[in-house]
Amino acid sequence: MKLLFAATRPHGVAVLLLLTTLLLLVSRAEAEVTGDLSLLTKVADLQKKNLDAIEQWTGRAELKFRKRAPEGYDLTYSVDARFWHDAVARASCFSWLITESSTRFDARENLVNSLQGHRAGELQLGEDYYIMPLSAVKPDYVPVVQLVPRREPTFGSVSQMFYPMSYFRLWNSKSEEFFAKMLKYSGEEWMHIHIRQEGQQVLLDTGGARYPEFRKQYVFDLSQNGLLVKFEGRDPKRGESQRQTYREFSGVYLPVHTVYRNARHDGTDVSEKEVHWKDQTLNEPIPEESFTLEAMGVPAGAQVVDIQTRQTYRYAPA
Repeated sequence: MKLLFAATRPHGVAVLLLLTTLLLLVSRAEAEVTGDLSLLTKVADLQKKNLDAIEQWTGRAELKFRKRAPEGYDLTYSVDARFWHDAVARASCFSWLITESSTRFDARENLVNSLQGHRAGELQLGEDYYIMPLSAVKPDYVPVVQLVPRREPTFGSVSQMFYPMSYFRLWNSKSEEFFAKMLKYSGEEWMHIHIRQEGQQVLLDTGGARYPEFRKQYVFDLSQNGLLVKFEGRDPKRGESQRQTYREFSGVYLPVHTVYRNARHDGTDVSEKEVHWKDQTLNEPIPEESFTLEAMGVPAGAQVVDIQTRQTYRYAPA
């Protein structure tokens, strides 16, 4: 009781405040922050301006994917995708078709075109979100489409692999959220931030002072509305990289070529993705029929399962 009473005296309060201040100063001193943090705000504002200007966006994309894993497993496929995005109407749709595919196992026969002709697609209409998982397009096969509450594409899903707006994200976060977190945690003792400008490029290095083996570097181009042009990430087991180039559409930049790679340092597990964007249009009217199940590749007679109402029905195009 005497100790508790002493801690509540003015002198005890002053000592506690002094200790708290010293701890905060030490914590701040341990934080590795160098460079001008206002560059984060500059890049964030440029990216937001670019994203806000994308009201309607349509186009095609050719995607090539390869996955190499232990025990001689090797999967490759090429995809032809079509997409429509209308931020004003809160609608988006994409449909993709696997045009070439092969799967190989060292100890088994090489399976050629094992996924050729398979389709996948997703459609967002207001609060409704339709998902058609990768499905074979055959007369005797009935695809199943799920209707779920509206949500953001999840990391690693088909939608994240091709959902157009995901190519403006940073470490799977919306750009404004990413920069807000960088600024919020810049003073934490576990945070490492080094930011600098070299010509028209802003280089951001992040990681942890206590864990130097975890490093990420982002390179943003101020001449292209602060968008990401290069990323390198590394931890004790894996390394990631991304390169992205853009084309200007009346002051707005859209991606035209993306290369992504994720690999273990020993080379036993590698995934690579390359996207070529084509036939893009920006802020031009999009026909209503672009946001339909038929546009996303759902054939007549497909089974639609409404997860919310638990109702099932057959799709019949109008």
